[in-house]
Amino acid sequence: KSITLYANWTINYYAVNAYHYDGNYENDTPSLLFTFTIEDEVMLPAQSEMIKPGYIFAGWYTDYRFSPLTQVIMIPKGTASHVNIYAKWVAA
Repeated sequence: KSITLYANWTINYYAVNAYHYDGNYENDTPSLLFTFTIEDEVMLPAQSEMIKPGYIFAGWYTDYRFSPLTQVIMIPKGTASHVNIYAKWVAA
C-alpha cells in the first residue's frame, strides 16, 4: 500500500543582539536589535543613527575588544546563527 507524505517547513529566525550602552561589554545586557533569516541580508544601523552624548560612534564589531578584522556593517545572506555585535564609541 502506498501513502503520500507532506513536509511542512518553518524558516528559522536568528537574533542580532547589540551591546551598545555603557561600553562595559562584559557586564552589559544586550538588546535585541532585530531578527533575520538565512535568506536576509541586513544592514546594521549607520553612524548617523547612533547617538550617545559626548561620544562618536566608531562602528559595529563582532568582538568586544574591537579587533580590526571583526568590524561589520551588515549581516550577510546565508548567516544561520545568532549574532552579537558591539558598538565602539570614541570620546568626542
